[in-house]
Amino acid sequence: PIKSLQYDIETKMAADPAWVAQKARLTGVTNIAQAADDKAKQSEADLGAKRKPYEADPLFMYLWKRKFATADYKAGNFARFFDRKVAALVGYETARPNYMSLNEIPLRLREHANELVKYVEAEDRKLEEIERTALMEAGILALETKLVTAQAELKAATEALTKAQAALAALDGDRAKLVD
Repeated sequence: PIKSLQYDIETKMAADPAWVAQKARLTGVTNIAQAADDKAKQSEADLGAKRKPYEADPLFMYLWKRKFATADYKAGNFARFFDRKVAALVGYETARPNYMSLNEIPLRLREHANELVKYVEAEDRKLEEIERTALMEAGILALETKLVTAQAELKAATEALTKAQAALAALDGDRAKLVD
């Protein structure tokens, strides 16, 4: 009865404007989320190859690791002087923002994809609420209550059967001892 009621409601929902609109919204958001995830995966895959030229330059990586040209850069006057010379030599002022962006883009794309997944889940819950409301109006609660009661009775009967089988096995053991 529950399955047939669910089938009937699913058939009726296809004609319900609220359900159709929510289903379309869910499909659209799901497609967008999938595209964002694909874009994030592609960006993450490309990151290694795009970072190689920067990471192959030991002078650039030396300055990057020392956090040169950032607020976290700590060096004395002597080291600052030579670090500025090295930075000018390797074009650090233009390369640093590019390398920083290169590392940030996959992270931001992944964050965006994760946010869209949460949005898809919220839209899916809305669709489920519409379906559940229709099922409740059709009287599924009484059927679910009967199902839960029947499952509880089945569990109790199974436990009683298990106890009876254990007692029977014990009696069979006692009988076997007496026969011997």
